[in-house]
Amino acid sequence: MHAHGNESDHGRRPTAKSAERVTPQLPPLETLQGSAGNAAVTEMISRAGDSRSVQRTAARPLASARATGRRGAPRMPPPRTRRKTSSKAAANKLFAKQVMEKLKAEGWTADGSHEVWARMKFHKVGPHDAAPPKKYKSGDAGYKDNPGNTIAPASFADKRDKQAMRWVSTAVMEYLKLLGKNAIEIQAAVHEGTLYLSANSKDALGTLQSQANGKTGKAFLTEVTAKVREKDGFDDRSVDDRLARHTRKTDERLIGATGSEGNYSNVIDALGKPVMVVVDGGDGFHAERRIVGHLTKQAEGKAEKDAKTAGTPYTPGSIPQVVPDSLAGTKRPCVSCYLKLFQGKEGINPGPHWMSSAANQEMPGYDDKDIARFVKYLTDGISNTYATLVWECDDANHEITFTGKVTTEYGSDSNTDEEGDTLTVPPSEVPTVGEDAG
Repeated sequence: MHAHGNESDHGRRPTAKSAERVTPQLPPLETLQGSAGNAAVTEMISRAGDSRSVQRTAARPLASARATGRRGAPRMPPPRTRRKTSSKAAANKLFAKQVMEKLKAEGWTADGSHEVWARMKFHKVGPHDAAPPKKYKSGDAGYKDNPGNTIAPASFADKRDKQAMRWVSTAVMEYLKLLGKNAIEIQAAVHEGTLYLSANSKDALGTLQSQANGKTGKAFLTEVTAKVREKDGFDDRSVDDRLARHTRKTDERLIGATGSEGNYSNVIDALGKPVMVVVDGGDGFHAERRIVGHLTKQAEGKAEKDAKTAGTPYTPGSIPQVVPDSLAGTKRPCVSCYLKLFQGKEGINPGPHWMSSAANQEMPGYDDKDIARFVKYLTDGISNTYATLVWECDDANHEITFTGKVTTEYGSDSNTDEEGDTLTVPPSEVPTVGEDAG
């Protein structure tokens, strides 16, 4: 409150506190006018105003100090700041939006939003040359409407090493999950007598490497399956049936094999040697590309050494990339992995395309945001993407029943049960399906 005319500060030394409140007082206007005249009154009022201005200005530093926490002064809230979107993030969102628009025009279906561009995925389902292309709300809706884009259980009679790697990958994925690590994906391969394992997540790879370090494949997988079997409900198969089936097959046909003869001899022999965990590449780099890159680098090193020994010139990059026939894992290859590793290989069908930077390393046009080049690379190389038919098995009759669901979270299964008996699909259950080796 300001001081009123009936309260005098005369004779009192003003303090810093009172300086802010006290205003110089003037006599009543009529008295001034009668004794001093209008001109003098105007000058006196002006001086009083100047005095008030000076006093308030002098008081401001004190008020500012009191705002920091002295009693009696209000605390001022911190200024509100807006979260700024970085130019890089804005460029990624714009690029994802433009790619989405281009791919949709080519008949692709998008899941997700360019606002969260790293989680977007794209599907190509239906006739490649459909005009106009049919539009779907989601990838799953497209797969359900196009049986030719879904894969049923397939025979692995001539792909036993690949089949075994799928079992191993499923068990290792769950093992890491039980240790609190999300691997995102596990891939495995047997190459030149060694078992290779890798994951997408660097965090999970660190755990995998530390757990497997110095152990043979057999010793490590024994720990893996023992841990998975501890999961609640495993014995009564209330856990995912695919997990139970793959874990048991790893135990019984690989770890528990009495000799190295038979369908899985290459894998059984490799389990007697130290397991190799491949960590090459950054976080999120897809597991199968880590393994292929590692093996190719090894082959190039050997070729260069041999050339030096022979005294012949060596051209870097002259060795074709090494892609083991046994390479397999928890998921079918995405579009990027398919184009980089498996393009043109019979019986391998790609899953969806992921928009993340980790999935698109070394993809033409991606890093430099060349939309036309990037989209052309995808559409030229991919006519369709595929999903897995989700099924159930009647153990008594060895019959498959399809659930009407599809998934892109894992590759298609074998058409044999745990005992190796061939599963049959009743005529009423036969879908129009492609062929799959993954």
